[in-house]
Amino acid sequence: MKKRIISLLMTFTLALSLVFQVSAAELLVPESELPAHCQAHFAYEDMQNSPDPEAWQTFYDRLFKAYSELWTCTEDLKPYTFLNNDIFYKIVDYSDLNISDQAASQIYYMFRNDNPLFYYARSLSWSGYGSFYITVEEEYADASARIQIQSQIIDYLISMTDKVDGLTSEYQIAKALHDEMIKSSEYAYVYKNGYRYADTSEVYQTIVGIIRDNKGVCAAYASTYELLMNYFGVDCAYVTGLGNGGDHAWNVAKLDDEKLYAIDVTWDDTAVTTSYFARGSAFFNKTHVPDEVPESEEYYSNSLGFYFVTPQLSVEDYDPSYVKPEVIMGDANSDGVVNMRDYVAMQRYLIGTPKGVNEKALDFDHNGVVNMRDYVKFQRLLLS
Repeated sequence: MKKRIISLLMTFTLALSLVFQVSAAELLVPESELPAHCQAHFAYEDMQNSPDPEAWQTFYDRLFKAYSELWTCTEDLKPYTFLNNDIFYKIVDYSDLNISDQAASQIYYMFRNDNPLFYYARSLSWSGYGSFYITVEEEYADASARIQIQSQIIDYLISMTDKVDGLTSEYQIAKALHDEMIKSSEYAYVYKNGYRYADTSEVYQTIVGIIRDNKGVCAAYASTYELLMNYFGVDCAYVTGLGNGGDHAWNVAKLDDEKLYAIDVTWDDTAVTTSYFARGSAFFNKTHVPDEVPESEEYYSNSLGFYFVTPQLSVEDYDPSYVKPEVIMGDANSDGVVNMRDYVAMQRYLIGTPKGVNEKALDFDHNGVVNMRDYVKFQRLLLS
């Protein structure tokens, strides 16, 4: 019986090795899984403080499902007369959730801030009588246009892989992505009557501006950085408020010591500095004031649509000399030894029985997800 089990394991291993070979120039996850993989969770978790957490999170989940379907949609979208001829995709119903139309709008903006990959999620929302209407900008009406943009997004994510390859800490990954964005992006301006102004076009407030045109305003910088950080496994949120008294957007990220730090890629780029990377509240809050959260469900709006409590920052700046406690890669059962017991534990994890498994020890590519790519790397570790 034991020989038969070993034989089956070897067959299973060989089959998986042949199917899941890892290429250097590919996404960390299948394209269809990108929305979930790139998602932040700060706003979603903050809904525990809402008037009805279960209802709010349910509507958020429905929005996520609908916008994820649009990510893979291959149909052209049409104008909808009822919505002033805006380009319409579908209705997301919330009539059964007992939430107000104002709350639905608030939830949408919380959802939008958590999901920068959904570049087509507009700053304008339509909701009423228990229905939320998904609309997109006219340039995204044709499926061919969306496919082209999404191809550029995928190429951008893949191109960034080389920038973080071999880095083992959240701080190193965050710094590499910060520096690369500064190197390859520029602030979007328009010129009128001899004066220079920020280009507030919709595209330059989303990841499309940075990824397609290499330029954007603060909202685009912060959204793109949020996308990259979460894609590579570093928890990162999009935050808005006032920067030196003007409307602004930046990021908050959880680094190796499990504390949260502020990062303002826009200011570091425009001022050619690193003064606003991985800073604590003692320094950062002198110039940055997050938007306040509405105290009731009364209609609330500000220029960038920010609705959840800003995660609490570390008071002090991040200490780059901090050494994260070592995780032995492959030690799935945390017994200090890497052997076939760990290998079997990983197999069980991948087929849906993760009990007692140290996920960090199995995340060989440090992207925050344990999948078949990590499995193949574990094979190579054992063979070596």
